[in-house]
Amino acid sequence: MLTAPVRAVRPSPYVVTQLSGAYFETPDFMDNQHRIEDAAGADAFLSRLSAFAGVLDGETDKVREDAGLGVIPPDFIIDRMLPQVRTLRDTNAADLAMIKSLVRKTAALNLTGYDARAPPPSSISRSSRPWPVRSRPWRPSARRRRTTPGSGVCPTARPSTPMA
Repeated sequence: MLTAPVRAVRPSPYVVTQLSGAYFETPDFMDNQHRIEDAAGADAFLSRLSAFAGVLDGETDKVREDAGLGVIPPDFIIDRMLPQVRTLRDTNAADLAMIKSLVRKTAALNLTGYDARAPPPSSISRSSRPWPVRSRPWRPSARRRRTTPGSGVCPTARPSTPMA
């Protein structure tokens, strides 16, 4: 089973932001970097598409865990990220860049039937509701009670020691 990519250095202390997380990185990777040079590459693409909802679920669990510890991104990050997540959620699967990429790349190689083998739309978009939409701590009414405009750092974090 495929999981979210492991990063040595995260650009943020948060699992997901307006610039990071599977909802953002996976479609970009699938469209712009995942090569399809033959049937094996197309099969690998399909495998990653099938795993996408599970990766979102894994991030959902981590977001909930972090929120339970008080680690919630500041409002400006959430406010920029939620429209992106809603777009992913509300877009018909056939119109997602990942699916269009599969169709385009396999057609260029005269590989047929891969678009029909793509995961059903419900497993990619609407029923695979990305984590901020499902996660109560991130819903606007809940997070506004728990965050302030300047919040966003773990409440128990200690300031780092400046380097000499």
